[in-house]
Amino acid sequence: MRRGSIFQLVLFALVAGGAAMTVAIVPGWLPHPASREAGRIDFVFWFVTVICVAIFAIVAAVIVYSLLKFRARPDDDLDGAPIHGHTGLEIAWTAVPTVLVIAIAVVSAIVLAKNGHAGANPLRVNVTGYPALIVEGETYSAAALPDTVSVVVALSEL
Repeated sequence: MRRGSIFQLVLFALVAGGAAMTVAIVPGWLPHPASREAGRIDFVFWFVTVICVAIFAIVAAVIVYSLLKFRARPDDDLDGAPIHGHTGLEIAWTAVPTVLVIAIAVVSAIVLAKNGHAGANPLRVNVTGYPALIVEGETYSAAALPDTVSVVVALSEL
């Protein structure tokens, strides 16, 4: 592959990645954080989003490059050369997704474990019924819990 071809491929990838990242960032998909756990959840979201944008950029760049560089001439009705498998490529396109999925799973598991830890002295809230909220015998139609204390909520039916 020539240097100019690599430059075009990288340019297509940067354009596709920039467009995809703009779509990911500009609308403001995530709400404002309302808890300590929200920052970690946002991190997982952006971690996965960056991986997806990178994959999209690479695939889109290869597709656009291939469409522009390997078009058949109008009078060419021949089939392409019969090409059999490429072992290195097959290993790569199996190993890379495996590594990415493992990375997403590890990051998500760490965040889930940290978010599931209630702390040393959590506020315990037993919620019974719907739509009313019953806490220790008192009935509320809505409740606001303190954001400075870890809270464990147990739900049950009437």
